Amino acid sequence: MASAPTLDPPASARGTLAQHPDGDGWFTPHRVAHAMGENGGVATPQMKNRVRQILANVAPGDLLAIVDQLDLSARPGQASIALVALKSLKQRRKVSSFLDTAPQAALYGMLEAVTQGCLHAIVDELGDAADDPTKEQLDAAVTAVLDHVDGPVMAAALAFGILEEFTAAPHCAAILAEHPEWGLAELFADEATPAAE
Repeated sequence: MASAPTLDPPASARGTLAQHPDGDGWFTPHRVAHAMGENGGVATPQMKNRVRQILANVAPGDLLAIVDQLDLSARPGQASIALVALKSLKQRRKVSSFLDTAPQAALYGMLEAVTQGCLHAIVDELGDAADDPTKEQLDAAVTAVLDHVDGPVMAAALAFGILEEFTAAPHCAAILAEHPEWGLAELFADEATPAAE
């Protein structure tokens, strides 16, 4: 069974789409601390709500398919609080309960698991432009990857890029705003790249 990779941004710089994962999954102490708001993390009440909204936009069956693929056996250095919530989801199959009660680390870990395949496909499409793509380059890569993923998963991947403050985050927000059918157009509308005049 595969575990989801991580995209750990360096402490001193914004992340890029091209950063490739290292380490052994996303329940490491660093990732949990990040999800809980430490180290410049994302656990403000607004961000926690955003993560829930992003996951709620993904089909419950897709979330269950992802959790079924995860290796949730405990290993040294992993966050047990996130593992317990994900194991409960895997056993009980109650997505709405998970979204309502899971700790931030579990929600953020699930978001990473849902989006990593899509993000890697986008990076592959972008090639050398992945570190700092233009909106047009990112839009073309997203369009190409949409042949293999559905809109809500693509929206979750772009939203993850915004939450992680990738250099292309404003472009991610702009693309989300252009696709209300994906379900997250309004969530990051204030962070979109302004249209060219």
